[in-house]
Amino acid sequence: MALTLKARTQMAIDAGHSITDLANAAGLSSPAASHWLSGKTKKIKGETAIALEKLTGWNSHWWITGKGPQVKVPELGNPPPAPVPTEDPLLARFLNAFSELDDKQQEKLVEEAETMAAEKLGRELLTNRMGMKKLAPAPDHKVSRAYGTPKKPAKGQG
Repeated sequence: MALTLKARTQMAIDAGHSITDLANAAGLSSPAASHWLSGKTKKIKGETAIALEKLTGWNSHWWITGKGPQVKVPELGNPPPAPVPTEDPLLARFLNAFSELDDKQQEKLVEEAETMAAEKLGRELLTNRMGMKKLAPAPDHKVSRAYGTPKKPAKGQG
């Protein structure tokens, strides 16, 4: 159930913000902001909500609708960048350049690197059920030495 603007305003006051603080943040007069608390004004504009978010730290969407999380949850899709290892300057250059690419470009670059690694190692690039690519496991050399390397069956056999 959505909280009314009146209830949201009262919560801000209970948290230590005066009507004057709310009004000043929103660029309004105190009487205009008092209408939120009296219930005379039922909705606020997006720019007002953004200003109130800056003042209170409470989600602007919550200020507008009274629904959803009151406090903004950090976006999981954009974590802060990991520190770049400085002991390997070439790796540092690569990671800095990689971080500047969009998701599609990063995916393309990773696929290219996986293909190059597979070719260098003479191994197959496999795809699992989730579509993730990985290198095939290295052959077990103990088995190869004891029994020889398995050969492909001739056409028509197998």
